Amino acid sequence: PRGADYGLVSHFTTSVADQVLAGDRLGALRTGLACWRMHPADARYAKPLVYALWPRGLMRAYRNAKARVAGVGPAPGRTS
Repeated sequence: PRGADYGLVSHFTTSVADQVLAGDRLGALRTGLACWRMHPADARYAKPLVYALWPRGLMRAYRNAKARVAGVGPAPGRTS
C-alpha cells in the first residue's frame, strides 16, 4: 500500500549507502536508526540500519552490481 511514506525507506537506504561509501559510519548508523525508529515493528524500516553495518567494500560491490543491472554502472571489470 502506498501511504504518505511511500519511497521513504528507499531514500533512507540511499542516504545510508552514500554515507558508508564516504566513510561516515556514525552518520550512516544515525540515519539508519532514524528510519527504524519511525516504524520499529516493520522490518522494512530496519533495512537502512542493516546497510549501515555493511563493510564499505561490500557496499561498493553491491552498488556496482545494481548499476550494471540497471545499465548505468561501470563497465564489467571496473569497480569505479
